[in-house]
Amino acid sequence: MSRPFTLADLEALIDRYGSDAHAWPRGTAESVTALVARDDRARRLLDASRTLDADLRSLVAPSPVHSATVGRILAGVRERQSAGPGFHLFTPARMAAFACVAVGCIALGATLGLVIDRQSGQSWSQGEDVAVLVLGVGQDDGFATGDSL
Repeated sequence: MSRPFTLADLEALIDRYGSDAHAWPRGTAESVTALVARDDRARRLLDASRTLDADLRSLVAPSPVHSATVGRILAGVRERQSAGPGFHLFTPARMAAFACVAVGCIALGATLGLVIDRQSGQSWSQGEDVAVLVLGVGQDDGFATGDSL
């Protein structure tokens, strides 16, 4: 024989599945009905949960749209499309400007990293040598015999 359904079980059931009995696991509705019949707190909890679920459903319900409104929206879209080119985010000029700004930011960040690291008194690492070679900043005497990347 299984243990009786408790108020804590009902709270867990509502938290997981909501107050709609159709969403509950099989056989649970009968246990809830028996609990609600004998416990006023369980009945109030289920009623409050059903009220909350109904309020939430009414908030997310789609508002009615008339066909005239849809027609006006589509006509406006057609007018804008036929009026010629409008604002386009990814034009070649904008993409080139973005690329230049991105490269500048990377170069600035690498340069600042080198300057700050160099001022801290640490020696140059192999990665910093590559950065100096690529960015052309700092002191670079070229490659000596035995140097490697």
